[in-house]
Amino acid sequence: MSRIGSKVKKDICVISYPDYKDTEIYMKTIEQLKDLNHSFTELDLDAFDTDFNNYTDGKSFNDNNIISVGGDGTALKGMYISYLADSALLPLGSGDIGYLVNTDKRKHQKLIKSLTDNNYESILSNRTVICCPTINENWPIFNEFAVTKSGNNTLLEFNIQFNEESIFLKSDGIVVSTSGGSTAYSYSAGGPIVDPSIDSVVITPIAPFSKFPRSIVLPSSTEINIDVDTPKYNKTDKNVNFDVFLDGVLVNNLTNKNDNTTLFKIVKKDRTAKILGLDNQVNVNEFLSQILR
Repeated sequence: MSRIGSKVKKDICVISYPDYKDTEIYMKTIEQLKDLNHSFTELDLDAFDTDFNNYTDGKSFNDNNIISVGGDGTALKGMYISYLADSALLPLGSGDIGYLVNTDKRKHQKLIKSLTDNNYESILSNRTVICCPTINENWPIFNEFAVTKSGNNTLLEFNIQFNEESIFLKSDGIVVSTSGGSTAYSYSAGGPIVDPSIDSVVITPIAPFSKFPRSIVLPSSTEINIDVDTPKYNKTDKNVNFDVFLDGVLVNNLTNKNDNTTLFKIVKKDRTAKILGLDNQVNVNEFLSQILR
């Protein structure tokens, strides 16, 4: 790490999976960083544990901006690293559908140069981050928190509380997403596409049985509390299992025993994720054009 005037020039960590390392985008990224004589390291994402919660060799990224090369899944992991390091992420890729990667390869060289020059504040996109402190307040959630049924076909029963209101719902599950995550699981469940520049969270049921709006859009500052119950609809002693996911990662396999109720709280984090080069409206248009072909 060095200084340019009064600015701190951060080192760069290029992250990817082995399958992407022989791609044109990855090789050109490494070549440009070498030509610019900018300090960088390379990280194989296979080195992370299955929960993507700890880097196996304990390396710190506090002095690194991050370049991810791959699809949205790779970019999502880059967001995790850069958020914990309070740094910027430049996600590069050529994916067919997604919000999280810069897919226009003509702009990659200029974006990399902006990152190495430490001159990128004007082209940063700030994405809302939420968390579930009743599970792990230090785990940032960029796309969605989800509870889904497992074990048998019995519906889950939810009591969703926000703004001094309580809503009861029977469904296969529920998704609470950020605006940036609205095109992921929430969209698949029937939720709306929300421009990431809109600071909001979206509550979307999965296959609801009771009357419920397809989605509820709330300000991201709204605290959401969720009680989950698993009522018995037959004369067996079998309890229903439900799974909890944070950005697609299974964090717990919870079993509701003796009709207990489990409480989840969803709150907004005090910092945003800083993503380089993504114009929110452009990505909405690209996503729509791709899915409506």
